[in-house]
Amino acid sequence: MESEGTTVLTQEFTIENALEADATWTGTTTEIIDLSAVGVKEFTASITQANDDNTTNNSITASYTHFEQTISFEGAVNDTIHTENLPYNIVSEVSSISMPANILISYLWNDGSVSSNLSVNASGWYTLTVTAGDCETTDSVYVNSTVGINTIETDDISIYPNPTSGQFNLVLNSELDSKVNIQVVNALGQVINTLKDVEANQAITMDLSNEAAGVYYVRLFTDNQVLVKKVNVQK
Repeated sequence: MESEGTTVLTQEFTIENALEADATWTGTTTEIIDLSAVGVKEFTASITQANDDNTTNNSITASYTHFEQTISFEGAVNDTIHTENLPYNIVSEVSSISMPANILISYLWNDGSVSSNLSVNASGWYTLTVTAGDCETTDSVYVNSTVGINTIETDDISIYPNPTSGQFNLVLNSELDSKVNIQVVNALGQVINTLKDVEANQAITMDLSNEAAGVYYVRLFTDNQVLVKKVNVQK
């Protein structure tokens, strides 16, 4: 057996009885061929036998495609999308390596929807399964909506130094919920960083050194409100 011109397997089979014209025979190799590499592989299997008057049908060629695909969600950071608006349209993006162009892709969300995007009306986990040929990939994203939640400028978050050249310490009040989610956004509302399930009553070091100078907002999500603290980055 050859793969792209290289012999990958040589094995001898013995057929005890003569084959009639147009007869078929199936054999199983005892060696394992490694097909883990991504890409298209073409295989040629050949058979030789004594007193063969017709050698034109002694070979058969087939191809094997190994591709990889991943799912991402637009606007998600650490598998979470934060939004102040509902309904929210989850936009999925499928990336693939070596996927043949003629393979059909299908989508299935956990609510039965079959489009690539999904409009949701509530916070929660949403799961998408993408099927391409025999390959099936599943991923999930959490939509965290602040609709109906009070946004309050707070003293329950202490930031120092502020202004900062980039790195700063964030201290959470011990009276907050035992675990909170933290989000840093810029003046355009773009999410810069997200921390999930953070224990209250501790100091956290955050770094915006790679971001442009300007005003940023630290948002702390509790069960019923969003607490906000402003931080100034000066270069």
